[in-house]
Amino acid sequence: MDYSIKYIEAYTNAFVRYQNKVAKTPNETICFWKDFVKDAIGFYEYSPPEFHNDIDVSRSIIDKLLVDYELLKSSEHKLFIEKINIIDDYFRENTFENPAWSNLDSEWYHKRVLKKAGESYATFFNNHFEKDYGVKVEIIEV
Repeated sequence: MDYSIKYIEAYTNAFVRYQNKVAKTPNETICFWKDFVKDAIGFYEYSPPEFHNDIDVSRSIIDKLLVDYELLKSSEHKLFIEKINIIDDYFRENTFENPAWSNLDSEWYHKRVLKKAGESYATFFNNHFEKDYGVKVEIIEV
């Protein structure tokens, strides 16, 4: 679905307000998050600290946009929320919550661990969390 000019303008203003960068459209933001999730699920090869940074860059702005007062006034924002929720659900299905982080005061996506990943990511988690928390990431060839 294409968004109205009025919604895109409100979205662009909100994006700039939170990100202070060149604004993205709602569809670009949705595609960016969807592409990150698709690439991360089963193909992520970097270390967990890099993943934490990558997911923060990919998802943190969305949290702000989801609850933006001006955007919530628009009925079109419901469509944006629905699309993000579908991607979030897919991300949750392909990750698990790290029990060691469950009590952290952090965004839900920072507490998630990929079920499958490249050796660097998987080895880190398996070495640090498997024995005490039963967290085991399947190592895949990337």
